Amino acid sequence: MDCSGFTKTIYFLNGVIIPRDASQQVHTGMSVDTTKNFDQLQKGDLLFFGRKATDSTAEKVVHVGMWIGNNEFIHASDRVRISSMEEGAENFDEYNLNRYLRSKRVLNQEDEALINLQRNYTFLSSN
Repeated sequence: MDCSGFTKTIYFLNGVIIPRDASQQVHTGMSVDTTKNFDQLQKGDLLFFGRKATDSTAEKVVHVGMWIGNNEFIHASDRVRISSMEEGAENFDEYNLNRYLRSKRVLNQEDEALINLQRNYTFLSSN
């Protein structure tokens, strides 16, 4: 399973359908952080990683993970793992910290790209 399939599955299991790819997921929800200030993040927020835009190239989102608190996020990259944004932590992930782009809050957000299964009865029969 890749990173965006992992986050999509976690949200689905909790009653929310989000877009399939990280490059689509980044356009959903509410912006929480763009400056590596992780103090405002809540469990379930999505962190996006990739290449920042330059004068000659567009931003490219290539990875997504989910904040789990305690300066850590869970993500899939070859395998599911928990990484830390805290320098000095045993699981510190300098690689992803250096390519961090932004965090978005999807839980409890109204967005046309999100389907909340608790409010949307698409899958219920009319019987």
